[in-house]
Amino acid sequence: SMIYILADAMDIDENDIVFDASMEDGCMKKTVSNTKFRARYHDFAFTSLQNGLKNTYEWFKENYDDIRK
Repeated sequence: SMIYILADAMDIDENDIVFDASMEDGCMKKTVSNTKFRARYHDFAFTSLQNGLKNTYEWFKENYDDIRK
């Protein structure tokens, strides 16, 4: 699930994750299509979710002092 992918990107031990079953389980599903995007940019190289999250988290850690002012 998404939480485990995010935990991996942030080097969080999966055993430290605790789910609260008394809370809502997220938003309703939104179905989207990238058909128009792919038609226009057919050579676009997508980044995997795992790599994108890792890169974003690393950037955040490196820039935290500058962006949290």
